[in-house]
Amino acid sequence: SINLSFDYALALDSFIQDKQGQVFALTRALKWCPFIYDDISELRSNITVPKGYKVYTSGNLIKQIDNIETQQYKFHNKLNSGLPFVFAPENFYKETVKKQNGTNLKFYFHNPDTLLTNLIINECLLSFEFCTKYIGKYKKQNLTYIELPGINYSQSLETFVLMGSDFINYFGIYPSIRFWPSHETIHQWIGSGYFNTISKNKHNRWFIEESLTEYLRYTFIEMSHGKDSLDTEIKNSIDYYNKNVKDTEQDVSISTNLPNDIIYIVGPLVLHTIRLEIGDSKWQSFIRKLYADNYGKVIDYNTFKNTLSLYANPSVIEKMENSMNKKVKFSPHHARMKTSNRLLSL
Repeated sequence: SINLSFDYALALDSFIQDKQGQVFALTRALKWCPFIYDDISELRSNITVPKGYKVYTSGNLIKQIDNIETQQYKFHNKLNSGLPFVFAPENFYKETVKKQNGTNLKFYFHNPDTLLTNLIINECLLSFEFCTKYIGKYKKQNLTYIELPGINYSQSLETFVLMGSDFINYFGIYPSIRFWPSHETIHQWIGSGYFNTISKNKHNRWFIEESLTEYLRYTFIEMSHGKDSLDTEIKNSIDYYNKNVKDTEQDVSISTNLPNDIIYIVGPLVLHTIRLEIGDSKWQSFIRKLYADNYGKVIDYNTFKNTLSLYANPSVIEKMENSMNKKVKFSPHHARMKTSNRLLSL
């Protein structure tokens, strides 16, 4: 193995996140750190900040040293897959810690609406419990959710979920972002438990990460509220496609491999047909094996396909790929059908 050490000097002014200029964020989305995502590495970091500031990151805190004018933090990442850092005044966030299945779920909100933040915490806890039972045990002792002012996205990194203030403020208001806490929590298993390729063999990478995560969100709703809720989710997806995607520039095949509505709307429906073909027991065994065999590794579509082939015969795989390689067409009856009782024909 090779040990590499870097001293970084950054003009933090360009990374200010809040209007008061108090919070600084270095995240993968900001492209602040040059690294190859597909090469997972161990990392030890040593950060010094002014007195009164606190550092939040995905690594385990090994040591904190308080000096007269500064504070020093030492972190260790066993699996580095994004290297986020958030620097904020010590009193900027309200901290809430919940312990579940041996993991500390830490929530850091700046939003003062306690009712709103408690609703988000509750959905995170419920989806965490679902993933533990349905996919497998979470393998880390800590999982951090932290609000970032000034960003309009949410992102899941290894043991670290970034929550944009816009997503928090609009939680429960806009249907399109109603279930982001569960989606990002599921990513801790799918995409941040094992990692999906970005730079190598990118074929269908959005399908095996985002479509699968979104379909597992459907499953979470089904397990929480019953099969009728799953039927409703699928009906809503078909309705959304027909009203907002059909015959637009977004209306392409899944295999086009773009991070668009097709991946989040049609991709889960393809996975649902696979589940109906092979049965619930085999489908869950496939999901559990995909996670157990590949935790901490980078996978591509071939890994996904080969694992699925252990539970699905070649004709099922062929149907899946045929659906992925052509534009979808829904007839009017699809939006009314009970998908739990018969196959959805794409």
